[in-house]
Amino acid sequence: MFSAIRTRLTLSLKSLRVRLTFWYLLTLGATLAVFATFLLVVRARTLRDAFDADLEVRAHRFASDLRPDLFSLDVRETLASDPRAMAAPLRVGTAAGLTIFRAPSFPELNWTGEREAA
Repeated sequence: MFSAIRTRLTLSLKSLRVRLTFWYLLTLGATLAVFATFLLVVRARTLRDAFDADLEVRAHRFASDLRPDLFSLDVRETLASDPRAMAAPLRVGTAAGLTIFRAPSFPELNWTGEREAA
């Protein structure tokens, strides 16, 4: 039974029409796969850029709202008394990386905090 199928397939693959159709379908499939991959990459990059721009605008707006608090002499006490700073997941640190202020809503930077943030 299998030999009859194999014989029929090998006879039909010798036809020029079948070989041209096969190559046409192969090139069409490859072209569509490349085009779909290109669209996926471009769309992902566009979404990431839009997300980054939105995040940057929100961060600038939040920083400008808290600018007077950040320039006070006692940053920790001023931010602790500001309800906007307490409600947002905010961490303020020095250039060396020491934490000056950490809001209660800011997740812990460990594996548990990573899972909660995701």
